Amino acid sequence: KTKTDEIENLLDLDPRGRVLVSWTLSPDAVYRSSEHLTASPSARIAAARSVLDAGYRVAFHFDPLIAYPDAERDYLLLIDELLDVVPPKQISFISMGGLRMTPRLRGAARSRFPNDPMLCGEDVLASDGRFRTFTPLRLSLYRALAERFKKAGAEIPAYLCMEPASVHEHVFGAVPARPATIGERLARA
Repeated sequence: KTKTDEIENLLDLDPRGRVLVSWTLSPDAVYRSSEHLTASPSARIAAARSVLDAGYRVAFHFDPLIAYPDAERDYLLLIDELLDVVPPKQISFISMGGLRMTPRLRGAARSRFPNDPMLCGEDVLASDGRFRTFTPLRLSLYRALAERFKKAGAEIPAYLCMEPASVHEHVFGAVPARPATIGERLARA
């Protein structure tokens, strides 16, 4: 799982279709604001295509999803860019997770990056002791992304990171499979 585009060392190896490389993807607004010293989202997608062409399996993480003005539009444009480069049937899985921070991490992040607008969204202290994006905002983003991938025409396995069963049910229409089942499904993907 990476945010780099430095994959040249992988291209000389033969993965025999058994090695999965995955990238975290964020829209340009998040990248410019919060992902210092990483490859651009477009460069990550290009790197994914290169390793895919070299025989690797690929997956993508939209985590953390950050709710900001125009976030839904930006995430959907990012997905469109991804699907233009990587065929949906060749994506092993997708994961999504909302921005979540312990109170201590939230304080440290805001102290270190006081001008980062991505750290100043609508969040609440959840029952797990983490600050999370306000649930209706998270659900709206999750649903929009899940629907866009569904429209891609391929059954891309998808899951939500660190979310309760009720959120899975709101997004996917069913409670999540038990963790062992998810692992088995991803291993076959």
